[in-house]
Amino acid sequence: LRLPQTFAAPLALERLHASLSWSQESEGWRLQAPDLAWGLLGSEGEAQLDLRLLPGESPRLKLEARLKAADAARLKPLMPLRWGPHLRDWLQHALVRARVPEAVLRIDGPLADFPFHARPTGSWSLDIGVADARLDYQPEWPGVDRVRAQLKFAGNGLRFEAERGLISGVEVLDASGSIDDFSTGSLRIAGRTRGEAGAYYSFLRGSPLATRLSGLVGHTDAEGLAEADVQLDIPLHSNLGQKLMVEGQVRLPGNVLRITGLEEPVRDIQGALRFSAKGVAAERLLASYYGAPVQALIAANAEGNDELQARLPVDLDAERGIAARFVPRWVRERLDGRTEAELHLPLSGPR
Repeated sequence: LRLPQTFAAPLALERLHASLSWSQESEGWRLQAPDLAWGLLGSEGEAQLDLRLLPGESPRLKLEARLKAADAARLKPLMPLRWGPHLRDWLQHALVRARVPEAVLRIDGPLADFPFHARPTGSWSLDIGVADARLDYQPEWPGVDRVRAQLKFAGNGLRFEAERGLISGVEVLDASGSIDDFSTGSLRIAGRTRGEAGAYYSFLRGSPLATRLSGLVGHTDAEGLAEADVQLDIPLHSNLGQKLMVEGQVRLPGNVLRITGLEEPVRDIQGALRFSAKGVAAERLLASYYGAPVQALIAANAEGNDELQARLPVDLDAERGIAARFVPRWVRERLDGRTEAELHLPLSGPR
């Protein structure tokens, strides 16, 4: 089946069954197919079709179709030409696999005005349930696996709600997103995640943020559960100068940080980290080191590099603790009382 105005390649139907009836009415011809069924690129579908051919007017279609597919990636040749080459190229690379248990397509209106966003003379929608999907949304970034979501196409855009996914071992609790306009829009996603701090480190090490946060991911490791809210703005049209934007916040409920070269880890870290493609920041973090309370923040230093700045009390008379570990005994024997230590730990290179 060749539809050169709609699809780039011919559609190789594996199976087609239909009962057709046509009649001439007072306003023109009418074609009906109440039990249309097909097999196409590994998908199976059935539909009811009612097409009116009116003199001097665009054909008017009323269609309700249901289909399922074991692997939606095989259906990439069905991407409409009206989506434009940049969006179709992104989908070609991003969609690795996806199972479609059910999808429902509804069209009602004159075909000349489809998809009815410029001239609202009709309506259309495509509701797709997706399971076990893999999405490589951006080169050099870890992909999302085991995605289960509901997608709704309408007008010239898309909205979706996802209820699960997995990215570098981090669980996606829920996510939502949209493409407002297939011709010019980007893919915007907002989601909540939860996982072991080590899994978040795996994500960072597998992303372009690893260079920016080399001091953090190269010389520390973290333990304990964490949660993060993430917002992504993924470019779909490179010709429009769009760039990937990522930002979010990580909540630390009492984690452990192990720093290379130090025997004792930093314990019970509490607070929130903000991150973006430019780096990481935190206004107030609380922790414990050798039993001493730690207050810290993360901010850009004078050179523009992200830096952890921490303060903690030091008891010079204690037999155990920071002074006992790092200050030679012969020095401590000549000192008494308490003081405050300040730590500056670079987390990254230049912006």
